[in-house]
Amino acid sequence: MAANQESLLSANEVMRRVRTRLGVGDLSMPLAATPSMTDLGVSSPSFVASPPTGEFPIKSEYVVADFLGYDDVAFIVNVYRAILLREPDEGAQGHLRSLRAGLRTKVEILGAIRWSDEGESKGIHIDGLLLPYKLHEWRRLPVIGRFLHWGHALVRLHRNERVLDTHIAAVSGNLQHAQRLLTRTAAEQAVQIGSQARSIAVLPTREDVDALALQIETLGEKLAELQAGPVPRVPVAATALQVPVRDVEMRTSAVESHLDQLYADFEDHFRGPQEQIRLRLQPYLKFISDVGAGKSNAPVLDLGCGRGEWLELLREAGLKASGVDLNMLFIRECLRKELDVEFGDALSKLRSLPDASVGVVSLFHLAEHLDFASLIELIDEAQRVLVPGGGLIAETPNPENARVAQWTFYMDPTHRNPLPPQMLRWVVSARGFVQSDIQALFEARPASDIAFVAADVPGAETINALVQPHHQSLDYAVIARKSVSRP
Repeated sequence: MAANQESLLSANEVMRRVRTRLGVGDLSMPLAATPSMTDLGVSSPSFVASPPTGEFPIKSEYVVADFLGYDDVAFIVNVYRAILLREPDEGAQGHLRSLRAGLRTKVEILGAIRWSDEGESKGIHIDGLLLPYKLHEWRRLPVIGRFLHWGHALVRLHRNERVLDTHIAAVSGNLQHAQRLLTRTAAEQAVQIGSQARSIAVLPTREDVDALALQIETLGEKLAELQAGPVPRVPVAATALQVPVRDVEMRTSAVESHLDQLYADFEDHFRGPQEQIRLRLQPYLKFISDVGAGKSNAPVLDLGCGRGEWLELLREAGLKASGVDLNMLFIRECLRKELDVEFGDALSKLRSLPDASVGVVSLFHLAEHLDFASLIELIDEAQRVLVPGGGLIAETPNPENARVAQWTFYMDPTHRNPLPPQMLRWVVSARGFVQSDIQALFEARPASDIAFVAADVPGAETINALVQPHHQSLDYAVIARKSVSRP
């Protein structure tokens, strides 16, 4: 029976050879228990310090099938550990080369190691090994071996057909899984390429740069003429200077999206003046200090940095921070303030960062602009780039407030869906963050003008229950930390 199990390549071995031929590594396919270890190859110097091979048990006796479920390096490592009670050495390379070249089967290698001098000294019993091992050995005899081989092939012919069908089904399933993974990867790459293409599309062309350089050169010549000649009248000098500067501003603004200015004006009108926003953001500085962020090895990353109020506060506190935004007008304003910002979308920025490289990821009024799948990916990427113990700040409008839920949330046409506080907190916790808290935000925000009625007024309890949603905070934040035990 054990010999029959050995008669065909396993599904794992077939997929290993397919991956080798395609030149790809692990496709994360759910194959049978495959150890997480490095494939050493026939030219590798040794098996020293091989990682554990999954859940393979070490016991006093085995059956042949205990070993045949493993392939290649994992098979050799498990045989050495189970039969010789030690790690593989240089001699294991010969067995591995014979196995890979098809010169010896697993049963033959298993028997050779078991009945070696060292294997005999250990005395580990393997039930059902002796007869298959001897059959394999006898088949190598000059004359009788050929007849034994033919007879054995006739006996196992029907079973081989069933085994082949099973292996084909397993390989087919794994290939379909690989195809799905490759399709998903291609889609993700297409999204990234599209984002990069949009970024490139708003950059100035070579002609724009040359035209600006020519105008600057012309302006320099005019200034030189003015300095060399008699002092001109002020109106004439002012006019000569204003025309090129205004033209430069017009050419620079052509880089921006036609909606950037509209949205910037919208923010100025409805979000409030920048000084008011700074007052709302001031309390978050304590959290930055508590998690030890804002240093060169754990900077703050602000997603959707807008006009840069938060980045200014961090810089004034002596903390290291940078931001990213898709509105070119906001980026230009931040650059005028000499803030560290770049044009781009939040997810692409997170994907570009290495693991454990950021102290705090903040997103103020960004989550409500994202679809649910993008929000989950953003939270996952933030988890990845944060240092152990790092923090997440996600501020968004509070739909528990009646005014927000009924009116102000929908003032912004780019908003998608309100995010209830308990839901967002649960999502953040479910994605692996710890110490996640909901903070109601009242600082520098208008209070409700609908008052509660006195308790002695008839129906006061019902009236006040209806008034209560008008006194909820206009905004809230979910503040969470990455576990210190995560890599």
